[in-house]
Amino acid sequence: MIKRATLQDVSAVSALAAQLWPEQSADELAESFDSVLTGAEDAVFLFCADETPVGFAHCSLRHDYVEGTDSTPV
Repeated sequence: MIKRATLQDVSAVSALAAQLWPEQSADELAESFDSVLTGAEDAVFLFCADETPVGFAHCSLRHDYVEGTDSTPV
């Protein structure tokens, strides 16, 4: 199952992110994901297996220059 993460999912998202970026603690990452999960131009999706979060994707609109693009946002 894939679902859009909410603030209620911040601990699950930050725990998964800590596995990708072990130099940061899950608590540090939770602070960053608090703003991401409430951002108007961000979305985080959780992949759950048997209701257990096992992966995530963070999507964001960018208004800065992105190489190879002709439009904004990207």
